[in-house]
Amino acid sequence: MANLLHFPVHLATATSHFTLAIMSLTGAAVHGLEGDFTGVFGRIVPLAIGVAIGAQAGASLARWVGGVWIIRFLVVALAFVGVRLIILAWQG
Repeated sequence: MANLLHFPVHLATATSHFTLAIMSLTGAAVHGLEGDFTGVFGRIVPLAIGVAIGAQAGASLARWVGGVWIIRFLVVALAFVGVRLIILAWQG
């Protein structure tokens, strides 16, 4: 959105987070209705708390960081995810 549509980076980031939140909520609701969460609440609750705190901390931090740095951090994070996926694929 930032490069192709020339949206400000902060607006593109906020839009992406909103979309991810809606998709995650929908997916979690479907899995909950299917009964897929039985016995895993010990892991889900701390994860949800961490996500809520981390989202607020990230939004506060984004106010102080310029748009160019946000894109650079995103590139580094995506590179780590890509390398991890390649390593996991090689391991079988």
